[in-house]
Amino acid sequence: LTDLGYCQRLWLPRTDQHGSSPSVYCLAIKGLNFLRSEGLDVPSRSRRSEQVRRSLYFLDHTLALNDFLIAAELLCCQLPDFELAGMLHERDLKQHPFDVQVDG
Repeated sequence: LTDLGYCQRLWLPRTDQHGSSPSVYCLAIKGLNFLRSEGLDVPSRSRRSEQVRRSLYFLDHTLALNDFLIAAELLCCQLPDFELAGMLHERDLKQHPFDVQVDG
């Protein structure tokens, strides 16, 4: 997908002096346009320069969040008594924030 231009590869900073830099993948403009053409709701914009400038802590947090969301979905697949009413990624919440009122 990277070679065809649908994804872009970003290298994370190395955390130690041995081994190669870990990498993460995100959708490139061609990939976003394909998903849009299939009727999926995708971000209105995505710029490689914005992805590259993300700090290591930000990327670590996003990767951990993605792992959690995948695990929650898999839990519901394996245990039918559990059901997700909905799932919003942090990026969605940042674009469309809402208030929650807590009694107390």
